[in-house]
Amino acid sequence: MYRETCKKKLGNSKLDPRLISKEFVFYSADLRFFRELHFQKSIQLGEIPILIDPSALDYWQNKFQVNIHRIDDSNLPDRKDKEDSIQKLSNLGNFQCGFASSGSTGEAKVFLKSQSELLSEINFLKQFVKPWAIQSMINSVPLCHIYGFLWSYALPLELGISITDASSLSQLRKELYKSTANLLVSVPSILQSLIGLISVDKAMHIKTIISSGSRLKTELAQDLERNWEAKIFEIYGSTETGGMAYRIPSQEEGLHFFPEIETKLIEQSLCVKSPFINKDLLHDDGYFYTNDIGEIKDGLFFYQGRKDRIVKVNGKRVHLDSLEQEISALLSGTDILVTEFNSLDDINQIGLLISKDFENNEEMQIQNIQSKLSTLPKYFQPNKFKIVNRLPTLPNGKKDYQLAKNEFHTS
Repeated sequence: MYRETCKKKLGNSKLDPRLISKEFVFYSADLRFFRELHFQKSIQLGEIPILIDPSALDYWQNKFQVNIHRIDDSNLPDRKDKEDSIQKLSNLGNFQCGFASSGSTGEAKVFLKSQSELLSEINFLKQFVKPWAIQSMINSVPLCHIYGFLWSYALPLELGISITDASSLSQLRKELYKSTANLLVSVPSILQSLIGLISVDKAMHIKTIISSGSRLKTELAQDLERNWEAKIFEIYGSTETGGMAYRIPSQEEGLHFFPEIETKLIEQSLCVKSPFINKDLLHDDGYFYTNDIGEIKDGLFFYQGRKDRIVKVNGKRVHLDSLEQEISALLSGTDILVTEFNSLDDINQIGLLISKDFENNEEMQIQNIQSKLSTLPKYFQPNKFKIVNRLPTLPNGKKDYQLAKNEFHTS
């Protein structure tokens, strides 16, 4: 009955602001919200906390038209109370919480997770990390997203290990210098910024790095492993599915599915069955349809991109994700974004945004780009490209392909 109520209120986890249950309470879920026990207090009050990224409150406020609660000093628990009452999630009883996500599409959604779904994944992760003999962790990702919540909040509680948060790059560098933690939880953009900044002797205590959120480049993973003498694991998953697979990006392209995950492909689209997924999101066959495209060879999944990123240009079928990877390789790993857009005469075309190279002047950069793009097949060559100071991103840090179209509509 409770599941049916939530399904009606959320419309299969896509939140309709007109049908919000009084049990749903929207929180600006910053570090203090978790570390100072407010998440646990919300559960104990019988609420269903909806976790909102504190860096994108205006975005979610406009989308949902709801009141988002913020934590201030007046309602922080006493430090002794905090130490006495902090609990593992497995001790909180039955609960649900919601993760606000804009995923890869920019569409505002809330995905509910129950205690059993979260604990199923946590129990698996406890076994997954057992060989690493974790002593303590450094966290550099927000806890309001499923990846940070699982790895840097729930898992340390279950393992009973200490964790140090670093909410900025400068703070992370300081913690890496002084901490004796042997596990770092991070994302590719932060790892890219760290390479070359932290010397080998200062980072030798970090033995394992966990990365997620986007694909980690092979060259970066190899540099980190060589310079830091650490092993890197990339986790593949989503808010809806939780973790699905992992790979060692310095060594392999294919992803190893977790033992709990059952898979099949339908027209190259990955479908998964997992105890980590809310049953309301499953199709009649019991699978969740991810919209991720790839192929399975020898039990490994080779990710090729998103189904909604396949377009027709001049009668040719173009997979924008594959093209983005190819152009990125041509431009020596430069940060780029490939999108489709409609020209003034309503013809579908390919647009390329390129992050500015501050080491070269723009004219030299343009000449270099034109030369390298000319090696692509004619129908793969972008119709327009622009150099920008920064690529547009969604609140979750992923590339904003919808916003990128505006760069070409107005040019």
